[in-house]
Amino acid sequence: MSKIQPYTKKLQYIFDNSKVGIAIFNTDDNCLEMVNPAFAHIHGYEPHELIGTSPGEVFAPECMLELEAQEKTPSYANGDISFETMHYKKDGSPIDVFVQITVIRDENGKVKHHIANIQDITEKKQQEKLLQKREQEFRSLAENAQDTIYRYDRNCRRIYVNPAVERISGKSASILLGKMPTEEKLVASDESLKVLKSLKHVLKTGQKDEIEVIFSKPDGSKCYYRHNHVPEYATDGSVIGVLSIGHDITAQKKLQNDLFKREYMFRTLAENSPNIIMRYDLNCRRIYVNPAYAHQTGIPQDRAICEKPETQWDKYLNMLNTTAIDYQNKLTDVMKSGKSDSLYVEWVRLSDGEYVAHDLNVVAEYDEYENITGALVIGHNITKRKVIEKKVEHMAHHDALTNLPNRILAKARAEQAIESAKRDNSKMALLFIDLDGFKTINDSMGHTMGDEVLKIVASRIMNEIEENDTVCRQGGDEFLIILPDINSMKKVVVFIENLLSKFEKVFYVGDHAISTSASIGIAIYPDNGDSFESLLQNADVAMYKAKENGKNTYSFYTKQMNQNNTKQFKIQNDLKKAISNNEFVVYYQPQIDLAKNHIVGVEALIRWQHPELGMIPPMSFIPIAESSGLIITIGEWVLKEACRQAAIWSKHGIILTVAVNISAVQFKRGNLEEIVKKALSYSGLDPRFLELELTESIMINDVENVLTTVKALKALGVQLSIDDFGTGYSSLAYLKRFAIDKLKIDQSFIRDILNDKEDAAIVKTIIQMAKNLNLKTIAEGVENKQVLDLVSAFGCDEVQGYHFAKPMPVTQFKKYQREFISKKLQGI
Repeated sequence: MSKIQPYTKKLQYIFDNSKVGIAIFNTDDNCLEMVNPAFAHIHGYEPHELIGTSPGEVFAPECMLELEAQEKTPSYANGDISFETMHYKKDGSPIDVFVQITVIRDENGKVKHHIANIQDITEKKQQEKLLQKREQEFRSLAENAQDTIYRYDRNCRRIYVNPAVERISGKSASILLGKMPTEEKLVASDESLKVLKSLKHVLKTGQKDEIEVIFSKPDGSKCYYRHNHVPEYATDGSVIGVLSIGHDITAQKKLQNDLFKREYMFRTLAENSPNIIMRYDLNCRRIYVNPAYAHQTGIPQDRAICEKPETQWDKYLNMLNTTAIDYQNKLTDVMKSGKSDSLYVEWVRLSDGEYVAHDLNVVAEYDEYENITGALVIGHNITKRKVIEKKVEHMAHHDALTNLPNRILAKARAEQAIESAKRDNSKMALLFIDLDGFKTINDSMGHTMGDEVLKIVASRIMNEIEENDTVCRQGGDEFLIILPDINSMKKVVVFIENLLSKFEKVFYVGDHAISTSASIGIAIYPDNGDSFESLLQNADVAMYKAKENGKNTYSFYTKQMNQNNTKQFKIQNDLKKAISNNEFVVYYQPQIDLAKNHIVGVEALIRWQHPELGMIPPMSFIPIAESSGLIITIGEWVLKEACRQAAIWSKHGIILTVAVNISAVQFKRGNLEEIVKKALSYSGLDPRFLELELTESIMINDVENVLTTVKALKALGVQLSIDDFGTGYSSLAYLKRFAIDKLKIDQSFIRDILNDKEDAAIVKTIIQMAKNLNLKTIAEGVENKQVLDLVSAFGCDEVQGYHFAKPMPVTQFKKYQREFISKKLQGI
């Protein structure tokens, strides 16, 4: 078949088993004479399929054109050419190949055969393209990067620097390339040695390294860089160089330095601060406490460090108002959210039994990367303030004379007893005690002597009650006793008869022997009422029955007793007609601004001009109006009338704020917001000149609904004040939540302010507290100049009382105002 001499057996073996594709084609016939298996496999054929075919069947047109071009070169004349080109496989898919052609000539030099060696370089080409793409991507990133980027060869010489290096150093790439770090220096000598040492370490170990260096800028300034040195590899896995990426950490270094300074300042301040300062890590372990902590808690600093809060607080402190777990949860919440919070804690030190109270402010602490690292707690010692507040709160719930619970606390205890009786299907008793002839004692021997008798009475009653019973002073010579969980009326009778016997003993006050007795009315839950108010009302009725029966006795309430309550019923019935009959009038009592010596407002006070009974004071009909619900209608009339009168004054240039009392019943059952809107609309009064006086009891019942109403009222633009402040709940909580504008200090504190140091301290504290909360204060019941001078010295803003004027009808008020202004102008 072939004109070529037969191959030897050995050559035939090499030809058949070569990994390189070999093909021999005849130039005369232009056909393939021989192909080895490797050549056929590269092109996707069997060898026999290619024998006798044209080279164009396998070689791509590009290859044939290249071959024609090569035939014109000296290499072809010398009999050996090579090039890279593209072939096509049997299925038509292209492959990249490296072609090596040996030219075989005859004795005349004519080309007779081509021997082609073919290698598939498709994968190599793909890798080259990938490497080229990556190099392009690297260049693109490096050229635009803000970080400095270097490449070093195995001799630690720079083979690439990006524009950032040139920009920061002020040196061109031509100067920097080919140089070692110690030759063309960008940093100080010792720093360049550090760089060189790191590069050699990476080249030797193949492990990345990180160093920080101080970089010198052209202007002489210094900046800090963190260099990351990573190895670069050849295709055989050997380390051929180092890639260095430098990040400017000057700002971070400055921040670290600032943090160090701040930490130093923090320690200096904390060590000398009078406030408790504590630091916690993310596990809520204390890592720092200042000397004030040890001083105020009695716990040494070394014992406070590295203990969890629950361990620390439970171990050394007797917590009164919270738990250590609550405290730890507060720390955790702050460290999770990053939002600051506060916690009030009070305890009794186990070391000395002293009461201590602190307001703790909890804030998250951060590192230079804005990551939360722990919590800082700053505790302000408010023990003195809390002691005063507790005393004020105690006085708000207790009678100042006898130290017995007052009506507010009695009501709460009674309601608890009622709820307990409901659960246990049992009964409770409310006793209403009124001393017989006590007015005679006051009138004949004076109020001081009367007060001493009341103290002895309170003491004797207290000696007779059991642990769960409650005694309170209702007011004047009236006392209440709450007997919870009673299961026998006989037991109640025995208790009452024993109590009455104690009144048979003479009361010794100094050198005086005084005798008195008591009348007692009893109402039983649930037989005689299902609320404190109903039981109190019926016990009061029963007490009057006891007085009718000769005094010094007791009487259980019965329904028939109400038949004798004609006057009360008449008042209640007549109240329904009083508005339509125009029987109500509004009196006005001036309110004086002490700083300006000017009338700034008036309090509107209702009076009832009864056609038969004459002028009836509010205390005689307001409780009946409240219990019957008529107070809503009456209150609406007063509000409307007061706004109308204030608007008239305003039109005549008399700008006054009118204060109107709002009953708890009005607040609870009436649509107060709409009533106020109507009154303002009807009168045309500017809302700024309407002040609504609220009682403290309003604030502590149904807080959320009350808060909603208060916000609506404030939105109208009216002012809010607390009436009789200090006699009720007296909590600061509602002052914060309810946006109160003014506190009206109850006259019970003002009346004895000159003689009672405790009353003076309370008034002074209320005024100071109000100023701290940006609230105004007004003292009611100022009846002489001495009291006026004292409340003025305490910093009270406004006053009202008989020293200036009694409540008066509008006709008298006009005259009073003219006289007041005249005296003011004359300097009187």
